[in-house]
Amino acid sequence: MKLILRSLILVLILGLSSTLWAQVPLPDTGKFSWEFYQAAMAGKTKRAAGQDVPVVSALLVTQEPATEDTLLLLESLGYTIVGTAGRFVQVQAPIDLFVDPIAGVGSVEFIVDVDFPPVADVMPPIGDIDAEAQGGDDEPRAHTSGTLVINADKVWESGHAGQGTKIAVIEWGYDTQNTFLSNRVPAPVYYSIRPVRQAPYYEAILGNSGSSDPDDREHGSACAMIAADVAPHAEIYLLSVDAGLYSLYIGWLRALEFAVRELEVDVVTTQIGWVDVTSGADGTGPLFDEIDRILARTNTLVTIAAGNHGGVNAAAHTGPGSASTWAYSASFVEDAVTARHVFDPGIETLTDRTSLWFTASAGDRVTILLEWDDWRTATRTVDLDLYLYDAKYATMPVAVRLAKHLGNTAKPVESLRRFVIPYTGTFAVVVENRGHKADDLPLTDVQFRLYFWNHDSSSRFEHHTKCGIVREVAASGNPQVIAVGAVDQDDLLVRTYSAGGPTFDGRQKP
Repeated sequence: MKLILRSLILVLILGLSSTLWAQVPLPDTGKFSWEFYQAAMAGKTKRAAGQDVPVVSALLVTQEPATEDTLLLLESLGYTIVGTAGRFVQVQAPIDLFVDPIAGVGSVEFIVDVDFPPVADVMPPIGDIDAEAQGGDDEPRAHTSGTLVINADKVWESGHAGQGTKIAVIEWGYDTQNTFLSNRVPAPVYYSIRPVRQAPYYEAILGNSGSSDPDDREHGSACAMIAADVAPHAEIYLLSVDAGLYSLYIGWLRALEFAVRELEVDVVTTQIGWVDVTSGADGTGPLFDEIDRILARTNTLVTIAAGNHGGVNAAAHTGPGSASTWAYSASFVEDAVTARHVFDPGIETLTDRTSLWFTASAGDRVTILLEWDDWRTATRTVDLDLYLYDAKYATMPVAVRLAKHLGNTAKPVESLRRFVIPYTGTFAVVVENRGHKADDLPLTDVQFRLYFWNHDSSSRFEHHTKCGIVREVAASGNPQVIAVGAVDQDDLLVRTYSAGGPTFDGRQKP
């Protein structure tokens, strides 16, 4: 009965789309991600039918850093500016406006990429923190378990306990009632950073401790306690960014700018991450351009968590409802018959050889990101597609991501975001070289990565790699940005969830 039901679900929900992709030429998605393009075209259909069209946020990437003239032009076309930082502009508008033949961003030459804004990633807990620590000690004394592990006390004995040093922590929020932080001398200074429309395009709200979510405040306070414990006599600035309304991504960049340029801190530490790809794992792209601009002609060091994609069920670390995260990194090995990547050449069955399976339960929300090394040219020279199949019915895709990249400016990424698994079972991920099938362009040496999240429960992943999976800020090539891995404080072994290097271009990070 379960088998019959599963087959019916596949036929009714997915079979039609499978036939569609087989018979209808794929659209030229231009600057858009596949998800955004499909949503925009659906909005256009609703408008034509007289139905309500949703207003959405979009993250635009421009050719050059956005200027006031850039923002004025977008506003004249009907877009509301949410925030801007470097080459990133977040806007709001009815979703069909983005594909309008006159006012759509496809006709705006300086826009090169359009996608939904990144969402916050899940972070593991900090470790053993003395939540009842009172602080306010005249002499340095360890209150967190990791402080002595890194031999901070030896540095204190030499007379260095943070005197004359400024440290900024960037998180989602903090608990102002935390006894260790509230009793500390000097007391921490709180700022909430929010992007705004007018120059300098952000505001720093003094005394605001950010998110009211208990988990956010606990995590932020734990990060702040570590910084304050390691450098007990340093000035501590606790900066928060909003993961929702004010754009986590742009807010983070503006918080970094405020810390470096206005507060002139010596060290910035942050564990904030996002589930999406905005720049290359080789250290190139608009994210890194903006980080380099902010850090230029300063001595500020930025430390950031390397990531939590090491290949375990992170729910064991982050609590109920948290994501299970996995990653896979490889050079594309093309099957001559299907133009698909060969995950395991030792398997005889073609479908098993060219797919990567995972388990999931009905109703689970999963995110799968495919990124490949094609960031260094103005237009894409490689075009990979992402397919999700039922592992037992390999001819029927459960979901597809088929943006046209060859010759276009959209980032080399395919994203399946928070896809709801229709039934409990085993599913197969396939990576296919569209360039070979459509334009006879076989691939020989292209690196790619798959990142996987199950946002609701544990998943088993067939193949995963712990190395070569550092991404986003942690992959920066700026020597002032230090990616930090996670180790067990008892045996100093690397935590199983901690992401490892090297980067796409061979740098060892963390």
